[in-house]
Amino acid sequence: MNLSAIRAFVLTAQFGSISQAAKRMKKNRVQVSQWIAGLEDDWNNKVFDRTKSSVTLTIAGEHLLRSCESLLQAQNELDTVAMSLVEEKTQLTLGISYSLPAQLVSSLTNICLEHLPNTNVRIVQMRDESLLSLIHDKQLDIAVLNYMHAHSVPDDLQHIGEYMSISICAPTHPLSALDKVKSKDLLKYYFISMPLEKAITPWELPKIVKRIEAGNLETIKQLVVSGSGFAALPKWYIEKELTTGHLVEIKHPDAKIVDKLGLLPFANTADTRINEALRKELRSWIKQIV
Repeated sequence: MNLSAIRAFVLTAQFGSISQAAKRMKKNRVQVSQWIAGLEDDWNNKVFDRTKSSVTLTIAGEHLLRSCESLLQAQNELDTVAMSLVEEKTQLTLGISYSLPAQLVSSLTNICLEHLPNTNVRIVQMRDESLLSLIHDKQLDIAVLNYMHAHSVPDDLQHIGEYMSISICAPTHPLSALDKVKSKDLLKYYFISMPLEKAITPWELPKIVKRIEAGNLETIKQLVVSGSGFAALPKWYIEKELTTGHLVEIKHPDAKIVDKLGLLPFANTADTRINEALRKELRSWIKQIV
């Protein structure tokens, strides 16, 4: 059976025009018309009533159309499976911002496993600027990270949504008593953050020398609660501590930062369902926290 002829029949039914079907298939009108005529001969049934301006399905055509649509869907699924077998990776490197919660990381990982079975997944969770460097060096297959438009962002990084991060300290910390905090005030105290790969990054105050580096958000938060220093953390992560008064927002002009969440989609497969599933999960999470 000629699948091109089947597709010509389905597209003609959808557009109500042989010319439009031919345009969609990048074929000439005569070829598409001949394909449809050939199907009518094979099936011994007329599938369209034709006029000079349009075509409409016959009763037989309506019945045959449903089966043809199912056939083309089956062909697409078969092509997807075949392509995934050719392009199946044995190792997938998933880059995740250190500021994203473990539950979300787990959900994203399971999506990868669902769509890429028999693939080993390596999760790289680190600072966002470090992830951008890995993306630039093509060392990540998928990445989910926060970014700023001021930085060099890959063209294929897809914007997912935004949320707020704020600078905070304990209510007993000297910074909490100031009505207006200046940058020179911040430099007197310890800034608590993830480990730095470079001495200075464009995302933080460049002159800070008093620093505490910790390996995860929970440790950073607890250090701030204990009064060891100040930090910038996602507001959704510290909402409870802000409500209970264990943490307070620092009154500095740059205390609030808009975090832009982006997805570097998986590009090594013809099956786009994995990227659609990742986008859906990330947008659902953003909706819950904003």
